[in-house]
Amino acid sequence: MFPPINRCFLFGLISITSTTANSIELEGRLRHQDIYQQELGDTDHHALLNRLLLREQWQLEDSTSLLAEGITAYDSSYNNEPSSVERNSADIHRLILSRDFDNTHIMLGRQVWSVDEQRQLGKREGTNVRRRFDGMQLEHQFDETNKLSLFHGYSVNDKAHTFDDNTNSNLAISGVILQQQQLMLHAMRYRDTRDDNNETRYALEGKYRYIQDRNETFFHIIHQLGNNQGKRISAWFCQLKLSHTFADFIFTGTTSYASSDDAGQDALELKAFQPLFAKAPYYSEAGIFSTTNIKHVGIDLQYQWSPKLTLHSSLKRLYRVNKQGNIYSPGHSLMIAADPTRGSRLADTLDFSIQYSLSQNVSIELVSSYVSPNSQFNLNATTFFESMLHYHY
Repeated sequence: MFPPINRCFLFGLISITSTTANSIELEGRLRHQDIYQQELGDTDHHALLNRLLLREQWQLEDSTSLLAEGITAYDSSYNNEPSSVERNSADIHRLILSRDFDNTHIMLGRQVWSVDEQRQLGKREGTNVRRRFDGMQLEHQFDETNKLSLFHGYSVNDKAHTFDDNTNSNLAISGVILQQQQLMLHAMRYRDTRDDNNETRYALEGKYRYIQDRNETFFHIIHQLGNNQGKRISAWFCQLKLSHTFADFIFTGTTSYASSDDAGQDALELKAFQPLFAKAPYYSEAGIFSTTNIKHVGIDLQYQWSPKLTLHSSLKRLYRVNKQGNIYSPGHSLMIAADPTRGSRLADTLDFSIQYSLSQNVSIELVSSYVSPNSQFNLNATTFFESMLHYHY
């Protein structure tokens, strides 16, 4: 018998755009969840989430523009308890001064940054508040297929009250990105001196995509090095996707690997991969595991039923990399403690989604996820369901 599903309803995505580049964006989400996990208890959870963005852009002169975007956000959190991280009465979400010099584009101010699939910089876990930085980004376009980007900035603290978001100078990032038609190279420096932290982490990332006829190969690797509280960092993450298109189907095989520490071991070398600002979830909506101490194999199947209807399903099996290592959720919260007496298989995940375009402006999306953990961990299965209605004008 399939267990009870989480119920989530997302409504109201409205965008109004005029010829003067002014726009209004409204997004809301009403969520009811039934979560069956030992850590959370068999309790119904209710949350109301919504976000309002007001954006305007001014063309100051031919090559200079200013974009200002305000935000108000609210998250009732579970059982209507306040959650300051996802609350923002009113604040500046983005404020960017842009300048063009031939093939070079410079942006200064408060920005939302992402890199490709957002494995390093991107939307934080949560609905309302996106990862922002106060800093500078420079993009230089060499030709149609080659672009170089440089960035440096400081993380922005999201606070609940009016105009109180501030720059956190103790959390800084710098990086360079080289993008070509099939290859992306990315190097980033992450510096965290918040509270008692003293970490400098470097991430060296490469992505390669090769397409020939109906076949596609995608390979992604990240090596992290640096120093944390006097301990040397040496961590890895990699993933491989092999896709084949036949008729209206796309079949994909996937696998990934994320390195781990031995839990409780005071080693001089830290091997746990840290996803930093990665977008969650990576494995499944129903069980949000951090990309640390996990390897997986899986298959994806996408079917283009019609120009308006797309179906997608995926199946993954998750394993521990190291039985002596913990399993975490994003934010390094412990989910499953290390236990060398238990098996290496963590869980099986099943995901299914439907996207249907009712018209050019209206679309519907349904997403469901199911996680079946290894019975040795004494955890119940977790399910997730989400329905979304998008409206654009």
